[in-house]
Amino acid sequence: MKARGELRLMAITDVARFGVEKTLQQSELLVRHSRPGAVAIQLRDHSLPARVRLEIGKDLRDLTRRYSALFIVNDRLDLAALLAADGVHLGERSFTLDAARALYSQSPSVSPASGLARGSCPFFTQAAHNVASLGPGPFAWLLSPVVEARKGRSALGFATLARAKKHLEGRCPDPRERPLVFALGGVRAGLAQACLHAGADGVAVQGAAWDGGAEALLEELAMGGRA
Repeated sequence: MKARGELRLMAITDVARFGVEKTLQQSELLVRHSRPGAVAIQLRDHSLPARVRLEIGKDLRDLTRRYSALFIVNDRLDLAALLAADGVHLGERSFTLDAARALYSQSPSVSPASGLARGSCPFFTQAAHNVASLGPGPFAWLLSPVVEARKGRSALGFATLARAKKHLEGRCPDPRERPLVFALGGVRAGLAQACLHAGADGVAVQGAAWDGGAEALLEELAMGGRA
């Protein structure tokens, strides 16, 4: 896994909206024009059949590996193991972190053939909708919705990011063990830098990664510089 401080942008797929071709094209743009380890592509798309997600995941895994980017699978531990993902994101209705780690390590797909040693685990990220939920354990928390209301939840606002950072500093005094905080929900070019200034370690985006704003996001987050 790349150094924890390098990751700045998580791009969450929405193939049902943008299509496979555009998702792959924009994914390549993101990882090709960013520093190694600065971008993670998260395969979500719960509505797609598992076999379709697996095929898209193979392409994204090859692409991220080629450019030394990170690849994350949303919720599906079996797909994560088959695709040798770097990480797994656990949503609000997913497994607990402890259960996910235990289940993943017992998966028959976790073998030399999948690219992982049996018993090994990727890093995990988790969803949170309030500061009180944040604590030690995952590699990162995706706090939402920060900028715009989502799914009946009011926007938390930038000030919440500063409170989240202070809260985690209190619960995890050792910075090496402290989870990162990523702002999610309405984040797009023109707002990403404000999230970082408020205290976020990075941003997570969905539509903004695929609707033509990817290059502006990379520029705003100053993630260029690949040789």
